[in-house]
Amino acid sequence: MYVQEEERTTASPGRDSSAGIVDAAKRFAGSVLGQVQTRLELLSVEWAEEKSRLSALGIALGLALFFAWMAVAFASFLVVAWFWDTEQRITAIVGVLLFYLVAALAAALVARSKMKLKSSLFATSAAELRKDKELLESST
Repeated sequence: MYVQEEERTTASPGRDSSAGIVDAAKRFAGSVLGQVQTRLELLSVEWAEEKSRLSALGIALGLALFFAWMAVAFASFLVVAWFWDTEQRITAIVGVLLFYLVAALAAALVARSKMKLKSSLFATSAAELRKDKELLESST
C-alpha cells in the first residue's frame, strides 16, 4: 500500500505538468484569438468609417461638380454672347477654349499628384499590429 501511494505521488507531477502545459497553451491560444478578434473588429470599424466618409464625399463632390459645371457653362455662353456681334467673337471662343484646356491640364496634374500620396486607410490597425509584433519580439 505504501508503494502504491509513492507511485501515485511520483506519477502525479507528470500528469499535472502536462495538464498545466495544455492549460497554458489553451490560455495562450485564447489570448491570441482574442487579439485577432480585436484587430478584425478594429478593421471592420475603420472600413465602415471610411465607407461612410467616401459616400458623403462622393455626394458632396458630385453636387459641387454639377453646380460648378452649370456656372462655367453659363459663363462661357455669356462671354460668347457678349462678343457675338463684334469682330472678336472668334477670339472670345478661342479664349474660352484655352481656359478650359488649361483648367483640364491643371486638374489632371493635381489628380496625378494626389494618386501618388499614400492612403491612410487601416493606418490605426497597421500601427496596432506593429505594436503587437514589437511586443512579441521584445518578450522573446
